[in-house]
Amino acid sequence: MTTYKLNLSTTEPNNDVGLIKIRQDDTMTQQLSVTVYEHDKLVDLTGYDIYLNSKMPNQSTVRDKVTDLINPKNGHFSYTLIDSFWQCLGDISLWFSFEINGTRDSTANFEYRVIQGHCKEVNQGNYIWEFEELKRKLEEMGLNLANDYKDFKERLDVLLEMFKAMNTYSKEEIDRMLIKLIAGEKISATFTMDYKDKVVGSLVENPNIAYRTPYSGVGLIDLIDPNTLKGTLELDAGLYKNISYKDDVITTITINSGNYSSQMLFKYNVLEDFKRKLSNFDIDVNKFNGYIRAISISTHTRGRNSAGNKASFKVFVNSGWTGSETNVTDKTKELKYNQLNASIAQKYIQNDGYAYALVYAEPSDGKTASAIYIDYASLEYTVELSLRDIFATKEELDIFKKAVETQMEVTKNEIKKDIDDFKKYTNTELAKKQDKITDSGLIKATLTGGAINNNDDPVYYRKVNNLVIISGYLRVPEGGGAVIWTPPPGYAPKYQSLVRVTFSNSDTTRTAIVRFWGGKMLSVYNNSSGDYCYIEAIYYVD
Repeated sequence: MTTYKLNLSTTEPNNDVGLIKIRQDDTMTQQLSVTVYEHDKLVDLTGYDIYLNSKMPNQSTVRDKVTDLINPKNGHFSYTLIDSFWQCLGDISLWFSFEINGTRDSTANFEYRVIQGHCKEVNQGNYIWEFEELKRKLEEMGLNLANDYKDFKERLDVLLEMFKAMNTYSKEEIDRMLIKLIAGEKISATFTMDYKDKVVGSLVENPNIAYRTPYSGVGLIDLIDPNTLKGTLELDAGLYKNISYKDDVITTITINSGNYSSQMLFKYNVLEDFKRKLSNFDIDVNKFNGYIRAISISTHTRGRNSAGNKASFKVFVNSGWTGSETNVTDKTKELKYNQLNASIAQKYIQNDGYAYALVYAEPSDGKTASAIYIDYASLEYTVELSLRDIFATKEELDIFKKAVETQMEVTKNEIKKDIDDFKKYTNTELAKKQDKITDSGLIKATLTGGAINNNDDPVYYRKVNNLVIISGYLRVPEGGGAVIWTPPPGYAPKYQSLVRVTFSNSDTTRTAIVRFWGGKMLSVYNNSSGDYCYIEAIYYVD
């Protein structure tokens, strides 16, 4: 054991510590025997939590709690360095901090030098926190965390699954965001919206819409008004496909009437997109706007009329079109509004939760058409969130926890066993009341929102007294938030609840989540929408 005796000050530079050399292989043998002074007086550390802190050359932060309090009244304690403090070679800056009742003080910095051993540098990430510190951070945010590891881990699992479901970030990025959230910091997340998988006339698969001036020549002299959409048509399936990918497959809109211009309006349902990415997170547009930090709207386009080549691109702010992005060449070019000022970016989101963009060509002269050519259109928005923002209510937290438990912790056999046990109990209870039974018989469910019944074994429901039983095979749509069945009056559950879902083989990577919400059966998540799965729900109604 190598012991370094240090006299450290909270008020003066610690220049007389001397050169401390730590070899990377010397595990749990390098001890700091510390006495703390304020000016020339010993510091009373009674009742304080003491931590050693360090900023590594690779910019990672290391923190560990001191447990060997030799004589806290006289500012004396001992600490043995753990591996985290020599993950990088070179000169390392450290300091001790002292915390009590929400207040904190610290010593001036001092340094030691890490020299090469047999092991190599191992970067341990941006934050290395002990559990006690993380728990304190959560409790400071008012989450009323229980004093055991299981409860803490459940919250981590919920966050982890939420980020994975976004299909946006790598595992390393997710890990970093989780640590920042739990440490009380805010994270920035960026999401992209476009027209991929768009179905005409439906907001289930993709909540965005696009409109055009008609081919018939009944166009508009003025720019399209998003509030009235007078003289416009929603795009058909082929045009939606063309603007969904940057592949040089061009959508063309032409108007051949004098003084009328070809136009296309992009209507992005930003609020709905955000709710779906956070599993129907229930917020209004004003609260959502408070999360917005940046927004970028773009389209790849060109245009022409009798005067030459010109395409113009604008965004809708407050009550009118603004901006002056143009392309005056005969080549398709990206036109973009990239707003990094949060207060201005928030104005792009209107009171209905949509953001609007418009691309148009100059008017026709009645001989040469006004034509607009569009390849790809998209919107990207960045939000900043804290853990409190994500877990807005206990009810939402419970819903997430149940979804994660169903998806990750309950195997197919366990689900089947639960159902069989419940069936036995139900049959026993029904047998006791045989003379009082009223039975609706089996009724085939009429599915909606893209859900499809299996021809051989569709979804049926029946009501026995006040017990409703639902079972059968169907295809669950992939998008979250789709209403796939609306029970008739007297058949809907009073409370929100999950529906049992299993697939027909042993592939455990296939997962679907279905639940009742507001008396309707909704698809929350499905990563195998092309396959049939078996659902079953049993509940009482009043």
